Amino acid sequence: MNYPTLSEYNQTIARYNGLILKSLVDFEFIPSRTVPFKMFQYGAGTFAGVFKARKNNLNYAIRCFITSEDETLIRYKSISNYLNTLDTNWQVDFEYLENEINIEGKSYPVIKMEWID
Repeated sequence: MNYPTLSEYNQTIARYNGLILKSLVDFEFIPSRTVPFKMFQYGAGTFAGVFKARKNNLNYAIRCFITSEDETLIRYKSISNYLNTLDTNWQVDFEYLENEINIEGKSYPVIKMEWID
């Protein structure tokens, strides 16, 4: 699968904000900076960029993939399913969402986690 670039994620978020999300209704992306232009990306690694979103005064990290193997996505889904069965005080909300973000008419997976400062 070919994934969007970080620039494509930023541009689409700037244009449509939370309207590009499928099930994360009413999430608002928060810019990491506004000068000299609005940018939404808070960080990036080899496989994904991290964007900050807010809903009901809670902040979330939305991890958007720029590359990934199918096996890696299967592992993220398994980890998400397992963690959601646990009732512990040490973990943060973690959810793998398939086909969640729409970039130029195509849907891509994201990971949603609680934002930890």
